[in-house]
Amino acid sequence: MKKLLLLLSIVSMSALASPLDNLSVYGGLGFGGKLKSSETSNADNATINLGTRYLFTINESFSVGPFVDYMSKTEYDGISHTILSGGVSGKYQHTSGVYGLASIGLNSVDLTPSSFKTETKSTIIGTIGYAITPQVSVEGSYATSSFKIKQGDGTKVDVDASTFSLAAVYNF
Repeated sequence: MKKLLLLLSIVSMSALASPLDNLSVYGGLGFGGKLKSSETSNADNATINLGTRYLFTINESFSVGPFVDYMSKTEYDGISHTILSGGVSGKYQHTSGVYGLASIGLNSVDLTPSSFKTETKSTIIGTIGYAITPQVSVEGSYATSSFKIKQGDGTKVDVDASTFSLAAVYNF
């Protein structure tokens, strides 16, 4: 819940930023999630993926800037998590309306059961999109977040959580 409030506050602050030409917000549905450590588990549910980007134009084709991405509760065989990520994105826009986006950043993971503690690591997101109009786009993205779980006995386990998302984007 805290992460959702943080995300909403960041989105609202971004919406007040000027110029809005560089701001985009997106929301979509994530599916095909996997949680990998010593074994792989498939997600039991679809997730909601929300985020915002504020990209500064370098030239006609390239832009870079910060992003915030939130993945809602994803469940795997008795374990669930939510992930809030933030970092930097780079976008290449083709004249046909197709674009590619690469994002890298840090994550904060809430894991259930709460007896597990997590350590922040990295998130990498690769996206292909198509601009339907100058304001509306659709995107397909693959995100992978790495983190460490500290178990009750003190041992640490490296974990990778990944999902594929389809999203609608509004560009201000």
